[in-house]
Amino acid sequence: MDGHGWSRLVLTGTSFFGLLISFLGLNHSLPTAFVVVSALFFVLCLLLVFFLWRKDSSTYLRVN
Repeated sequence: MDGHGWSRLVLTGTSFFGLLISFLGLNHSLPTAFVVVSALFFVLCLLLVFFLWRKDSSTYLRVN
């Protein structure tokens, strides 16, 4: 990979770990505050993965 493309892979892996943790937080009977934070974290991790793999990100990470 050119540039710092490895960072995208590391951040994607970290996001998938975050998705797993937030999913586990949503599936257990936790207080409402924790469920809200877990849901917010879940959405933010999904958005991070989405924006990491857009064409604009690929262009930015490519070395010219």
